[in-house]
Amino acid sequence: MKKLLDYHGNLKRGMVLRLPGAYPHEEYVDLMLVELPDGDRRFGLLVATGHKAGLVLVKLPQEAELAGASGISREWVVDNWNRWIYGVYGFNG
Repeated sequence: MKKLLDYHGNLKRGMVLRLPGAYPHEEYVDLMLVELPDGDRRFGLLVATGHKAGLVLVKLPQEAELAGASGISREWVVDNWNRWIYGVYGFNG
């Protein structure tokens, strides 16, 4: 599996990020990039595995969005990992 730091494309709707889990979570946690149906934030990350599967982890800000595409900027994700996405475990790419 390729690390996010080694991936050079942007993140499109439906892509899954697999992260190492930690106690009390599962061994791995998968997050899926989803397009949200309404509101001012178009994209979010949905927990796809484990006890919290099906819950929206975060609604991402508009600044993460790609102009004219169904996705978000990989660079924005890397730069904002701890603030917006998974600060509990830090960024290990």
